[in-house]
Amino acid sequence: MYTNQRQNQDTKELRRLGGRWLKERRESAGLSQRQLAEILGVEYYTFISQIETGHGRIPPDRYEAWASAIGLELADFVREILRYYDPVTFTILFNTTGATDGATQNAVGRDTPVQDARARDALTAENRQLQEQVRELQRLLGKKTMELEQMREKLAGHAQAAGKRAASDRRSSALDIDPRTRAGTARRKATNIASAVDGAPSYGEAGD
Repeated sequence: MYTNQRQNQDTKELRRLGGRWLKERRESAGLSQRQLAEILGVEYYTFISQIETGHGRIPPDRYEAWASAIGLELADFVREILRYYDPVTFTILFNTTGATDGATQNAVGRDTPVQDARARDALTAENRQLQEQVRELQRLLGKKTMELEQMREKLAGHAQAAGKRAASDRRSSALDIDPRTRAGTARRKATNIASAVDGAPSYGEAGD
């Protein structure tokens, strides 16, 4: 009685973990439960919800359609889903060196199917967390890179403006300092004034 009860608990736990895996694959494919139901030709999308919560299992004749919908190769999909739906068959097919009897597994220190699934589930969650951290770092690095480029452009603009001001100041200083320039400027002014005076009509001429 205890053995059957234990097997039922393990089955439920494996179904739940399998449902979580299916949900993650669906979300990775960018599909909602309703969209996946439409692709699979399922009338009610609540069927997808039941599968993902471990309250049901995918019929074997729907494996191919399901694998195609979430973007997995059929063989990969079947191998993974058997891990949750039929761990004994999975062990026979993909882990032939290990014992299939639960007592023998425990005796040699091997994990039970549920423990193995839990470990994989924890590893998947950890990988997902690491991926999110990597994406956040990439976002921050991209933001900082853009800010640095803006600062470089701003500094380059300031340097260019400072260079123009310095050149203008140098020209002004040269005009102020060079006595020949000042003398030439004074002569030109005097000549212009004299020309203006010589060319102006006198009062007597104006009376004539």
